[in-house]
Amino acid sequence: MPPTGPPHESPQEESATPEEKKPAKPRDRRKRHRAKMSVRVLVRGGIGSLEPFEDVGVTIDASRDGLLIETSRGGYWENQVVEVTFPYDGEPHPVNPPQRARVVRTSLMQDRLHYSVGLQFQKTTASDADGTEVTSYFPLQVRVLVVEPDQPTASGIRETLEADGYQVLSVPSSKHALDILRNESPDVVLAVAESGDISGQDLCAIMKKNVRLQHIPVILMTRSAQTSDYVSCHQVGAVMCIALPCPPNKLRHAVRLVAPPPSMRSAYNGKVNVSSFVRTS
Repeated sequence: MPPTGPPHESPQEESATPEEKKPAKPRDRRKRHRAKMSVRVLVRGGIGSLEPFEDVGVTIDASRDGLLIETSRGGYWENQVVEVTFPYDGEPHPVNPPQRARVVRTSLMQDRLHYSVGLQFQKTTASDADGTEVTSYFPLQVRVLVVEPDQPTASGIRETLEADGYQVLSVPSSKHALDILRNESPDVVLAVAESGDISGQDLCAIMKKNVRLQHIPVILMTRSAQTSDYVSCHQVGAVMCIALPCPPNKLRHAVRLVAPPPSMRSAYNGKVNVSSFVRTS
């Protein structure tokens, strides 16, 4: 009769632990290409805006696609576009040219004094007639802060303006906008006039009382489109008031008038007549 007990195992199989018997997991491809290193990095932001900055940080790790850096500067935000010189030696003419990058994440480190900032390099394509390389993001960072609680509407506004070369940050409330405005100065603010605990009109009034922010043009959007809405929007300092829903071309033209995109700075300026978009009666 054949044996009824368990099948015979070799001494090697008997001594193997369950963990050893499991097949080895493939290594994460991203980790294979990462390198732990500490190298100085120069980050330039706000290019083309009224508040450019330079920040020198140190890399935590690096890959061919981006960097994770440590810096004492706060105020970085997701999707912010910057120029990165890596490595940076402090000489007037660094060997390495700056590269366009996008902030993909930022967080406060354990010491509560420094920030870790993840940067993703942006590819370039030679698409201009003269062979100039144009980045896939925005070359001069004309920044628009959009305050819109309705997500589909906010997405539509963002797509319309990004197609024109603007860097767009969308937030759902004026409270979120005020948090950003503590550290940032966008080129234009586009906000719904009558939404939230702090309305767009309130946000505009707060900005116009702040010396650092009062120069920023504010475009208020109204869903009710009453004559009194247009009057009150201008009373708090809005440069114009437009009705929602707004056709994409009209919205694009309105923003161009007060904050021309990089490709049209020679054709547009903030002094252009905006009477076709402004109603006061």
